[in-house]
Amino acid sequence: MLVEIFGNYPQIKVLDYLLMNPFGKYTKQQIAVGSEISRITLNTFIGEIIEKNILIKDNNSRLFLNLDSPIVKILNRTLDDFNILLLCVNVGLFELIRSIAFLGCYEACA
Repeated sequence: MLVEIFGNYPQIKVLDYLLMNPFGKYTKQQIAVGSEISRITLNTFIGEIIEKNILIKDNNSRLFLNLDSPIVKILNRTLDDFNILLLCVNVGLFELIRSIAFLGCYEACA
């Protein structure tokens, strides 16, 4: 889902893969394959993702998503909001929600 929002970049592909599979512990090779990028490309930036505390490396050199990271929490919330918006658009509720939001603003301003 992040790829659709932010573009087809290797870093985005990795974050997208990890956010869609948040409870696993992965080798670098597994992350590269799951993200559909090369291991060489992954190695160029995986250190930055670990340094930013998005990923944690365990004693067996397996990597897992840090669900307590503020960045991960924001990305998860963004995905949740985006999915709700897509659902609303797909079932035709967007106009209804916009009307309700407008009425809420109108009543608050009145």
